[in-house]
Amino acid sequence: MNTYPIETELYTVSPVFTSVWALLIYAVLLALMIIIGVRYYASYKLKEDMPNYAEKRIAKYKAEIERQKEMITRLQNEKREIEIEHKHKEIANIVMMMVRKCEALRILKKELDRQKEALRNEYPSKCYNKLAEIIKQHMESEDDWYTFQTNFNCIYPTFFDKLQEACPELTPYELKVCAYLKLNLPLLDMSILLDISVRGVEMARYRIRRKLGIHFDTELMEFVAGFN
Repeated sequence: MNTYPIETELYTVSPVFTSVWALLIYAVLLALMIIIGVRYYASYKLKEDMPNYAEKRIAKYKAEIERQKEMITRLQNEKREIEIEHKHKEIANIVMMMVRKCEALRILKKELDRQKEALRNEYPSKCYNKLAEIIKQHMESEDDWYTFQTNFNCIYPTFFDKLQEACPELTPYELKVCAYLKLNLPLLDMSILLDISVRGVEMARYRIRRKLGIHFDTELMEFVAGFN
């Protein structure tokens, strides 16, 4: 009997979990897990950082608001300084015009008196009295003082009120003298504006010093300068 060798082929079957499709599925699942993990971590960190983030945003908004307020305040102060500087120039011009006007009226009155003295009876008393009365009315007019006081109050809004609180005995005339002292006007200009002599101005300052309990003019100037 002839015997023939039997050839057998062995087939190796790979496990399902190591196939290409399985590996592909594993890769997809791993990717999904990574994505889900990243999103979860990001969400967790966002929730964790949310209070700090909100606080930082609020702090930033507050800082911005404060910056805006400071800028507005600075602009308002600059505007105020410009307005005060303008008022200083304006009141200086007003005082100069008042002094020139009063000086012109005083010269006119002196000339009127000189003519009356020279002409005596030839100069009608009616005409003299009429002209003298017109000059007096303009000298005592409160229009210029009202204009002066309006601009003065823009620069020193509480000056008169605080001065009266410090010394209620001061008269309106003496308050006017104090306002001129506040602007450091020369004695001659003050005498022209008040229509009195330089000696009269000195006496007015003396009376004010007595009411305030101040001994020297320098102290009076310092005292008046302290009111705004």
